[in-house]
Amino acid sequence: NQEGWDKFFLPTFLILILAWLTLITCDAVRFHWSQMPVWLQIAGGLILLGSFVIIYLTFWENSYLSPTVRLQEDRGHTVVSTGLYRFVRHPMYTGIVFFSLGTALLLGSWPGLLCAPIFIGLIALRAVLEESMLRDELPGYKAYMARVNYRFIPHVW
Repeated sequence: NQEGWDKFFLPTFLILILAWLTLITCDAVRFHWSQMPVWLQIAGGLILLGSFVIIYLTFWENSYLSPTVRLQEDRGHTVVSTGLYRFVRHPMYTGIVFFSLGTALLLGSWPGLLCAPIFIGLIALRAVLEESMLRDELPGYKAYMARVNYRFIPHVW
């Protein structure tokens, strides 16, 4: 019961991610197009590590987490509002945002870093579409949205 728009979004996003990873590895390993300061690469490693922690904690807290946008009625899908979900409505997407920034920085790829805003924009669009579905179909989600004001990063968005 995956949302119709997500049947297009998810494969497109995965293809873009693979193209992005190919670009970054070509830059960082094969052709060395970019020259990035070591301190930025270290910062990228720390950001990447933080993204892994966020993603892990999100999986730990939310047993309904799925790569597809769908309501899991067969599993008694309910609103998750504990853990990182107390602060942001989409902590997994927060982890993906930091993953895209950290990976490009760690590998020292300016073209890879320039692609990160595209991924962030696509993830933001998906979050808005997903919230529309959850607000309409998941009991209690509207109240959760009123309690937790931010999608990705507290006091930012």
